[in-house]
Amino acid sequence: MDLPPWLAAPEREVTVHPWVDDARRQVLHSQVAMTLVGPPGSGRTLAAAAVAARHASPILGARLSGCVSAADVIRALGYALDVPLPGETARVGAALARHGDVLVVLDDAEAAEAANAVQTLSALAPRATFLATASLPLASKAALTPPAAWGSRPLDDARVRSLPNACEWLAHLPAGVLTDQVEPLPPQLTARLSPNEVALQPRVARAIRQHRPISPELAARRCAHLGSRFLPLATGGEVRGVIRMADVLLLRFLAQHLVDAEEAALHTAAAARVLAGTGQPEEGLSVLTAFRNRVRRLQLREEALLLWAEGDVLLDTGLEAEARLCHGMALERLEDVRDPDLGGTLIRRLADRLLNRGHLAEAARHYKRARVLHRKAADTVAIAATVRGAADVAVAAGEHVSAGALYEQAAATLEGRPGARLELANLRLGQAALAIGRGELNTAERLLEEARHLGHGSRLLEALALRRRAELLLRRGRHGEARQLLAQASDALFRAGERAAAAASIRIQGDVEAAAGKLVAAAQLYQRALGECARVGDLSTAERVLEHLLALERTGTDQARADAVETMLTEVRAFQAEGDEPTASAPS
Repeated sequence: MDLPPWLAAPEREVTVHPWVDDARRQVLHSQVAMTLVGPPGSGRTLAAAAVAARHASPILGARLSGCVSAADVIRALGYALDVPLPGETARVGAALARHGDVLVVLDDAEAAEAANAVQTLSALAPRATFLATASLPLASKAALTPPAAWGSRPLDDARVRSLPNACEWLAHLPAGVLTDQVEPLPPQLTARLSPNEVALQPRVARAIRQHRPISPELAARRCAHLGSRFLPLATGGEVRGVIRMADVLLLRFLAQHLVDAEEAALHTAAAARVLAGTGQPEEGLSVLTAFRNRVRRLQLREEALLLWAEGDVLLDTGLEAEARLCHGMALERLEDVRDPDLGGTLIRRLADRLLNRGHLAEAARHYKRARVLHRKAADTVAIAATVRGAADVAVAAGEHVSAGALYEQAAATLEGRPGARLELANLRLGQAALAIGRGELNTAERLLEEARHLGHGSRLLEALALRRRAELLLRRGRHGEARQLLAQASDALFRAGERAAAAASIRIQGDVEAAAGKLVAAAQLYQRALGECARVGDLSTAERVLEHLLALERTGTDQARADAVETMLTEVRAFQAEGDEPTASAPS
């Protein structure tokens, strides 16, 4: 693990100080998290870096500035560990456990529930040792005070008032983070978090809040531009580039404090989707509820955005009936305000999700309905996207002739259209899937390369391209390379928030292991895929996984296990038959 810059080893005269050895011994022998206690600027982070520098085993650093709940602390650690779903407690705990005797340094752990989060993770990773810096100890009788000489001189009123204006609103943000592309600040006021991230030092932020206080509403208005790149998420779109912990905290802050109702609704919908994408859908729903409690009178369009986001989050938790209700109410409100293009976008995004879950007939109907609405708005690129979506459905159903004709129609519609680069990438990805199905492997490879080039920066497209590339390698008999790519694809799909597609990739990994005669590994992968299907309520993919698992179990000698899997498969099929949508196999 790479150490964050703020945890880098300090000067030698600090690391060899007698206090450091004594502190290290107490940290290692403590049964609970040890806390370096003191106000910001007392030298507590420097002391933590000195203790870490003398530690032999792996070290993990997570900055908790802006965290207010146990869920925030779990998520911050998940990001520090680079976990695909950083907010999911079990994944974070498992990742931490894999590092063995790791020292976990939690800087600025002021969250009231930080101790609860540490207790939970300690149970999941019992070999981990926790060291925190905070104003109060996380556990009673487990506190150390850094040497007074390591503290910084407090900032007086005159010094604070002479600071750049950007510091004023930055100090009131939950994490106080800026990138290098934003107004630079004096280095003596900031802490380097990563190569392209700096933050106000906690002592500076605290002094500014004391001497130059402004309301959260004013801070939100001044920094609203920082959240603008996430607004495509408000309508189910995608954000290019990496989403960081500070971004999550910023979006939630804007959702809580922006005064303009429409602007706040957009940021709230984006925040809900981001939180759900980290593996914390309940936090996403909580943000939506808090906004509705804060802003009682909403316009129909704002209501539609919130209902749409709520439906997407509910769908991610497997509550399909509730999700359909929210999506239906959102569409009704968009019809009332006569916004056919946004209504078409809602239906088209939902069709994409239905296709990933194997609901082919329903996805086809949604693409057709979305096309009608986009035609009313004369949105040519969106019209082409619905045609391409219908072609994707045809590929999944094995209707290659229809798929080829629809892809050609979509390509003709997009020809010469500005702003169509990402949709062209999606088109090439679909055409590559068709070429693989036809056995035209060289053509598929060329199309995948075009899709990768056109869709550069799109996490979802790059993840799907990895999966298609793996399928191509499987067709060429290069199973070892395909196995590695499938693992990368499932990881990337989790990061893009597509658990259903990730489950399908894990199922294919199981198929590869089964074909290689590695039956135990195959069964474990099928079980993993089933677990993901259960989390999102994806019965169609679950049915296909169970079919493959049943075939595997029937090759063994444990008839009881095979019978149990067959019973599960029967129940899944019966449950699907009770729904409105006929059972359809999930696309591979």
